[in-house]
Amino acid sequence: MALVRREPKKKYNNIESSPEIPLYLITTGPAKNIWAMSTMSKKELVELIPIFDTEESVLNLLKNLQDKSYQSVIIPLTRLSSLVKERKALFILNPNIKIQDGQMSFKEGPNWHLPLESLSSLLSIDKVKEENIL
Repeated sequence: MALVRREPKKKYNNIESSPEIPLYLITTGPAKNIWAMSTMSKKELVELIPIFDTEESVLNLLKNLQDKSYQSVIIPLTRLSSLVKERKALFILNPNIKIQDGQMSFKEGPNWHLPLESLSSLLSIDKVKEENIL
């Protein structure tokens, strides 16, 4: 009797899942807490979280920092909401950062103070443009 190798049955869904958009955050310390700065926005204290859409951008930033307690972490856009759900958070997409004496300083740009919904739609639009170019 010969053994027959069979492929496992695939489960098919009628619903196509959207591709995960990878994002890169800066974390700090052994607990890998998300690095954010506190600021006032519309008379509320919020956390402003820098977020990157390319690994190269975040790695270049970390390479220039003198403090080696900073790391990067990758997170899909779909999980970002659960990560910040208990926080009053706004985002900076691909911030313009300068490193001076080992400290980060930010230059304000067009993608500042983005709520999660705006960040999601901006990244989705960019992803569609990128796919159309390819």
